Amino acid sequence: MNVESDGGSAIVWYSCKGNETGVRRMLAVGADVNVRPLSRDQSTALLGAVHHKHTRVVEILLQNGAAPDAADLRSRRPLTLSAGGHSDIAITQLLLAHGAKVDAIPSDKRAPLLEAIRTNQIAKVTLLLKHGANAHMIQDRHGMNLLHVAAGKNASPAIIAMLIGLGISVDSRDGYDRTPLGIAIHNSSTRAVQVLLQKGANPNTKERSGLSAIFRAVYPTRARSPNTKIINMLLMHGADIDCRGPMNLTPFLYAISQGAMEKARALLGAGANVGLQNTRAESVLHVAVASLEPSLDMMTWLVENGADVNQMGGRALETPLLYAIAKSTFYRKPEDITKVAAQLLSLGADVDCQNANGLTPLSLASRICSIDLSQLLIQNGACIDSRDMQSQSPLHHVLISACTDSSKKREMVALLLQHGANANARDNHGYTPLHRALAGGLAWEVVKELLQAGADRCANANDGKFPSDVIPNGPFAEAQRLMLCHYLA
Repeated sequence: MNVESDGGSAIVWYSCKGNETGVRRMLAVGADVNVRPLSRDQSTALLGAVHHKHTRVVEILLQNGAAPDAADLRSRRPLTLSAGGHSDIAITQLLLAHGAKVDAIPSDKRAPLLEAIRTNQIAKVTLLLKHGANAHMIQDRHGMNLLHVAAGKNASPAIIAMLIGLGISVDSRDGYDRTPLGIAIHNSSTRAVQVLLQKGANPNTKERSGLSAIFRAVYPTRARSPNTKIINMLLMHGADIDCRGPMNLTPFLYAISQGAMEKARALLGAGANVGLQNTRAESVLHVAVASLEPSLDMMTWLVENGADVNQMGGRALETPLLYAIAKSTFYRKPEDITKVAAQLLSLGADVDCQNANGLTPLSLASRICSIDLSQLLIQNGACIDSRDMQSQSPLHHVLISACTDSSKKREMVALLLQHGANANARDNHGYTPLHRALAGGLAWEVVKELLQAGADRCANANDGKFPSDVIPNGPFAEAQRLMLCHYLA
């Protein structure tokens, strides 16, 4: 073995393998105990021995002058590796006994005590604190202290109790105004939540966002746990079940908005008020139908537990049925609106309810040109010629809708006329559906449907205009007027 050319890398290799004999031989022939091989991270022999948990090799290296705080290019020190790895506590003791700095140094990414807490090693936490580790450090730019970290990692009760006993406030705030309790709940750290509450954490403290701990329990997380146990613990320790958050939401309303059925059941079982509304005066049923993926089972469950299927709410004073249709364009699956409407109707929704503008479900369905929904409403007895505050009928609404699919508009017009819609109904301006169709420049097939149903070509609006007068000027305007004049149904 050529010590001068290969001795350095050889001692690192022997240290990583835990080969005490090899390490001693290399040291005996003059190998540098702190040599750094030309590897990617330039790890020393001591770092290799600590990383691979070879206690006896660590002791040999330290006795022969290994630098206890020599870090690799990844800023890892032996003490940090030992504290964070599930190695023999004797390694940590050896490093401290040979002068390793117990607190973080400028090159460290994490302090040894932080690593021990993150990996929930009570013996190492105790040892580091005994050697003077700073328990009041702030972890990073997020402003988290060690109690925040312990709470998020669901640390053992002993670690959490130890940190609180050292003077870290149980309700301390990080840079985002989160408490240890809030972080524990967000990570579904049930054990940590229980300990924090027992140690006096306030379950009703609100974050900057306006959310208290119980909202955090309802908030969706990547954890599989529905947090129902945490919700019950919070309530047992005095959490306000009907507290208000942003938009005047209650935890129950918030659970419904997230489609969190199990959490909503836990809240209702604990006495949540099903009749409360948010800032927009929306009820739990309004919130349920406005979800991107509304749950039919949830709607049924809410009505069975006291939600009023015809309660007016929202800015336009709409029932849940009206509200669902108005919000259906935001559904991930637009076809879901027919299923939602069918469910609400089966639960007793009024098919002819009107909002503050006098619009009925059929009027709104006509606006979005939903054939299936309109058929459902008509089958359930919807008034085909209902009038809103502008005296416009569903037929008017089809013709002035933002729908750009002319074939859908024609099909909608045909459907309404087939079920007896008045082709000559007048709105507050005296405009008939024919006026609206021609003014909107709709396809001749739509106009033809109206004419075949007896639309009056000579109907005079309040401004004195006939249907032919509202045809927009353009290269085909005169041809359209001639077609209208000479069309034979």
